[in-house]
Amino acid sequence: MSPKPERLRRASTEQLAALKLLVSNATIEDEMVKKIIFLLIDESDALTSAVRITMREGRIFKRREVRSVASTFERFLDPSGPVRLNDIIKATSPKMRLHQCLGHVTRNGNLDQYGCHADPLTNKAPKAALRHTFWLSANADPRLAHAIACDRARLDQIDIGTPGLLREYEETVRLC
Repeated sequence: MSPKPERLRRASTEQLAALKLLVSNATIEDEMVKKIIFLLIDESDALTSAVRITMREGRIFKRREVRSVASTFERFLDPSGPVRLNDIIKATSPKMRLHQCLGHVTRNGNLDQYGCHADPLTNKAPKAALRHTFWLSANADPRLAHAIACDRARLDQIDIGTPGLLREYEETVRLC
């Protein structure tokens, strides 16, 4: 008999709004990264479900943009960085973390990183579209997170200026 998977504690509406407010007010200027984090939080069912998105170079996202978002996202995860977002998430949901990796999860569940790394002998990467996966999960394996759609139209609809807290809480946090 296999053990039941551990149920994660649901974050309250206030906790989710406070988390999003901290992201919204972070000194990191890249709004696209903040929108991706908002999307992951919103789709995670109050920080209880593992979710992932993948940005792909192509018609929707340019290579430069995918690289920039990946680099900035890393600053949110850096334990010595300005935000330390995973430490804040840990206070709300002890097991959940933000993660990222080069590549994407294929339809058959494999992690495809073709073209993401240079050949050690030639120091050249094969020609392939740049893909980067971001996920919110209790597990560091992106294959275990549910894929959600991510395109520019969906991200453009996310308003990082309205994290959802009651006005008096937003004013209190802004004063800190």
